[in-house]
Amino acid sequence: MFQFTDDCITGVEQIDNDHRHLFELLNKAYILLTTDYHSDYYSEIKNILEELDNYAEQHFAREENYMIEKRDPELIRQRSQHVFFRDKIREYEFVNIDDEDEQQRVLTDLVQFLAKWLFRYADGVVLQTKMAMQFFPKRVRKKAVILPNPLNPLFVKNKYEGVREPLIVAVGRTDENKNHAMLIHAFARIASE
Repeated sequence: MFQFTDDCITGVEQIDNDHRHLFELLNKAYILLTTDYHSDYYSEIKNILEELDNYAEQHFAREENYMIEKRDPELIRQRSQHVFFRDKIREYEFVNIDDEDEQQRVLTDLVQFLAKWLFRYADGVVLQTKMAMQFFPKRVRKKAVILPNPLNPLFVKNKYEGVREPLIVAVGRTDENKNHAMLIHAFARIASE
């Protein structure tokens, strides 16, 4: 998951809140992309794209107005980056996200674009897997480290060979990136069997 950390804070509350929201949108797309169970994500993708378009309009206006007030010499460069961002997000309006294969392509492209956008500002990146590393451009991979989830061998028991009652169990904190909703939807599909 992508986290907005203290080193991302600009000190301008509304701009910082906007940046936090961008991280939230990236995480929504990332969860859809990395979920093993794939269904029709049309509504979710459409909502993310609409929120990104609104983000671009509102946040970039706030940021540019702030830069004008401060007479920031980076304003022209920042405006050109904002135009690029808006254009990229609006390209998706012409993609047929009714098609599930196209949804996966759009999610992959979107996550890569947003991660590239955000992580060029990062001092370092911590990832859990080599697969996650592949989402990032070379310049981000250079400053990334992989810290996998630790597994203590003392907690791993031999495989149980006895008779078991068929159960489905989910273990994890109840937050969005654990995607318990996906498990519930998947179970609902097979519950009557």
